[in-house]
Amino acid sequence: MILDKFCLNGKVAVVTGGTKGIGKAITFALAEAGADIAVVSRSPHNGVEKAILALGRRYIHHSADFTKREQTKTVIPTVVQNMGGEALISWSTMPGSSGDRPQRSTLKKIGMIP
Repeated sequence: MILDKFCLNGKVAVVTGGTKGIGKAITFALAEAGADIAVVSRSPHNGVEKAILALGRRYIHHSADFTKREQTKTVIPTVVQNMGGEALISWSTMPGSSGDRPQRSTLKKIGMIP
């Protein structure tokens, strides 16, 4: 079946801005496809956490403001430490982004990768 190709069981989805708007919709879509969820946003949203846990998925929230580089440095290490697994990253918000997928240089600049 074609939907089997979209199965995300065993994966961890890191969703920026995952507590509202498009990011929230992405969070739910990835969880429904089987991914465990790590949301990165300025503030947590208990309703999102409860809904993801109700789907039988693991969930963590990592507070970070992407305009502050020192806060972004800990995102991936925290997710890996707490969730493990193979990570997918969904960028629903990023400073200076036109909505395009961020380039490696941008990820380095904000401290998401070494």
